[in-house]
Amino acid sequence: MLSWVAEGKTNYEIGIILGISRRTVDAHLAHAYQKLGVETRMAAVMRMLNLMKLAVIWFVPDFCSDLSFFSDYF
Repeated sequence: MLSWVAEGKTNYEIGIILGISRRTVDAHLAHAYQKLGVETRMAAVMRMLNLMKLAVIWFVPDFCSDLSFFSDYF
């Protein structure tokens, strides 16, 4: 859901994509905000992007010994 939030989709639009109600999307996002320790959509997206960045730093070395490729992205 957070990737759709990052794309600018509304909760109503996300509900249509997933075949669930807007209120269900509201509830899922509220739970995600709580788990991420944030209060807004923007903060949740930023936290998600930071966590993805950390995942690259921690997991990519297992697959690639040369991280210079990623220096352009981070």
